Amino acid sequence: RSIVMAATKQQQQQRPRSSGNRQQQQQQQHRYCGGTKAILLLALIPLLSLAYSSLIVVLLRLEQRHDHDYDGQHPFSSWMIDSSSSSSSIITNNNSHIHNNPPVSSSMSLSSSLVAPWRNSTLLPHWMKQYFAYHQEARYNLSTGRNRWTDYRYLVVRCLHHDAKCGGGADRLKSLPFMLLLADQMHRRILLYQWERPTPLQEFLQPPVDGLDWRWPPHPDMLQQEETHWMAGRPTLMNGEQINKCLGYLAPDEGHNKNADNSLSARLERRDRHLQQHYNDQRVISIRYQSHNHGRLQYDALRATDDEPSYDQVFRQVWYSVFVPTPPVQAQIDERLGELQLQPGRYQAIHIRSQYIQEWKQARIASFAQSTVHCLHQLLANQQQQQSEDKDKDDKRILNTTVFVSSDGVDAAHAAVQYARQRGWHQVVTDVDDDNNNDNDSNTTNTTAPQVTHLHLDRGHHFLSQRPREWTQHEAPHYYDTFVDLYVLSHAQCIVFGFGNYGRWANLMSTNVNCHLDMRVERTCTWPQKP
Repeated sequence: RSIVMAATKQQQQQRPRSSGNRQQQQQQQHRYCGGTKAILLLALIPLLSLAYSSLIVVLLRLEQRHDHDYDGQHPFSSWMIDSSSSSSSIITNNNSHIHNNPPVSSSMSLSSSLVAPWRNSTLLPHWMKQYFAYHQEARYNLSTGRNRWTDYRYLVVRCLHHDAKCGGGADRLKSLPFMLLLADQMHRRILLYQWERPTPLQEFLQPPVDGLDWRWPPHPDMLQQEETHWMAGRPTLMNGEQINKCLGYLAPDEGHNKNADNSLSARLERRDRHLQQHYNDQRVISIRYQSHNHGRLQYDALRATDDEPSYDQVFRQVWYSVFVPTPPVQAQIDERLGELQLQPGRYQAIHIRSQYIQEWKQARIASFAQSTVHCLHQLLANQQQQQSEDKDKDDKRILNTTVFVSSDGVDAAHAAVQYARQRGWHQVVTDVDDDNNNDNDSNTTNTTAPQVTHLHLDRGHHFLSQRPREWTQHEAPHYYDTFVDLYVLSHAQCIVFGFGNYGRWANLMSTNVNCHLDMRVERTCTWPQKP
């Protein structure tokens, strides 16, 4: 008992000390945990700051490249084409007028939101992807204040109010791959587009996300009077000879250049000498360039190797890396496809330019319209021959395909539609309506103008006018059809076109650039005679 009592007394005496020890241990743990938390918080601060900065950068870039609200709607929506079909129906024909370039690469997938295809492209040449990256970085540095606008030089493709002639849509925009080459070769100038006539280009097209932002001005300070003097006078560059000198290129089609040295070293030496003498001290150079080949010959001639993709092959990816339709234009594209029940890649197309240089008589319109129908049948028959030997079944398949007819003239469009139906084509559609022509030009009382379907960008309803500035007094929506028809034509599987460059422009934007027939080369086609 005494031993137990002594032990109990000892335990009672030790309890306060044990409690005190526990309190001290708990305080030490609290101090340790608090210190650890403080260290962790201090370590997280720079990480959180970096994440916040990255988020701001992303938002700034999106704001810079895409300042339109799409309300969650996919801008390509119903007119999207599966690029995997680009190589499935290539024409292989011995006739020289049907081009048989290697198929367009299927690496371009436009179904991946609004992102421009250049960054992931395996088709575009290395120099072009480097230029896209440089242009994008320069625009970003200008928008964030990292660099001043005076740190760069600029090449502006222009159409201003006082310019005598700018041409139609193809004249102004089909040279896009060549303009990229020129901007890069002129010691990497920033390529921009500036339209005043008939309206700013931004009314119809805009840059895609992660694409090349071509909108003028790249910085608001450039609107100062001393920096817009280039807008008051004539364009700096206007013809092929001037441009070739900027490239150091001696065109072989000029008699005295047949044996000229166009090797890379010789060309760059001529280029650098010419730019130093004439252009390096000019911050802004403007260009208004019109050519029947839109720079295609120079672009192909200046490729680093013969294996580098040609102008025709890169056009589609270049286009969608620079331009997409604005929401109002896109809405009309979707509406047009829906009204005509056209599914991209599942119809054929005919484009007839009947108001070109001179007015066509009714007999010529009817004859040419019939030839376009014959040529489309011939084009598709040549394609079917590669897959089948049963001509009767092939003919039935051809006549069961849907055909979209587009034209600048009401009579030409209707003549082609009616003749195709007479020939047994079951589904032939057009967006040409007689009522489209009741909107007369606001500044003229001329009632003898030919019936046309759309407004020409330079001449309004008066396609044949030699005074284009008199006929361009219209609001931007009146010109939408020029771009709506372009995109509808571009989604056809195959296309037949004639005069002008509008039809060829649409074909270059398509997934099957090879499937076309140019009636400027193959002037007449005949309907096959049954045995």
